[in-house]
Amino acid sequence: MSLFNPPPPLIERLLRWTLPDELKDPILGDLAEEFQQRHLSNSSKAHSWYIRQALKTSNQFIWHTKRGFVMFSLSIVVFTAVSLMAFWFGSEDFGLFIDIPSLLLIFPPALFFALAATSVKDMKNGLKSLINDELDLSQLELTHAKQFFDVMGNSALSMGFFTTFIGAIAMASHISADAFNEVFGPAFAVCVLVLMYSFGLKTLCYVAAQKIQYKRNCAE
Repeated sequence: MSLFNPPPPLIERLLRWTLPDELKDPILGDLAEEFQQRHLSNSSKAHSWYIRQALKTSNQFIWHTKRGFVMFSLSIVVFTAVSLMAFWFGSEDFGLFIDIPSLLLIFPPALFFALAATSVKDMKNGLKSLINDELDLSQLELTHAKQFFDVMGNSALSMGFFTTFIGAIAMASHISADAFNEVFGPAFAVCVLVLMYSFGLKTLCYVAAQKIQYKRNCAE
């Protein structure tokens, strides 16, 4: 009696994720059966064959079943690329644009405010809506998921302005006239970083909220 040899799990999950619901079982079943037969003669070739077939099939269906996720991912890639290009033109030292304390002043408070205004379930539904176009949520669930991103984005922007004002006040009260030229530039740069991070998070949350709004409109 031959043992069952499962196909490569990660590739199988990718294929299952991209296939329409009505085609998951037939296609996965046929590929698994063919994989078993090939595995008996040569396991390495069977794995290579399965990976090729799974990637080819996923490529055929992903634009139809996961179009929203693909476009959302591309928008993040473009946003990141444009930001990096702006950083490069601004200064060759990328370290100038990275400040962990400034990032911590924005992301955790914005996340907690969003969870306080909505719920963990709404956050999970919102994230699932971004990666699964076939997710069946009610109008109320979509509304709450959108609200999570709205609150998070607006909270990030508010925290950005708030902490920037605090930094500006602290900077102005501690810089003497003699040291102004040496201290103001670096201090002002760190102060503005908080605002930059808040606008970045606000942009991502805005796109996520509009994607969910689009799903709501399509469901009406």
